[in-house]
Amino acid sequence: MCVGGDFVLIGATPRSGIAVLDADQSTPTLLTSFAAEPQAGAIGLRWELAASVPARALRLERADARTAPWMRLDLEVRLEGRGYFAMDRAVLPGRTYGYRLIAEL
Repeated sequence: MCVGGDFVLIGATPRSGIAVLDADQSTPTLLTSFAAEPQAGAIGLRWELAASVPARALRLERADARTAPWMRLDLEVRLEGRGYFAMDRAVLPGRTYGYRLIAEL
């Protein structure tokens, strides 16, 4: 898309010009789903990625509370259908945990 006209720069100095804009300003979706499910003595983590994301570029992290630092988890990850599954067994009953998936692209 091309747009032309008079443009005002900072400092109020008018300039004539043409602006060229890319019509597609969308951000690609990397993660299509992510869920943490309580299991007996563990938390199961399931996620699905967009087809264009390489699985080797991902890592799971956990925080024990909202203000705790994020810690990398070295969990066995297995493919289940179009998604992935990992089991976090290093959890304690009655505690609240946060999880995140980091994509290193």
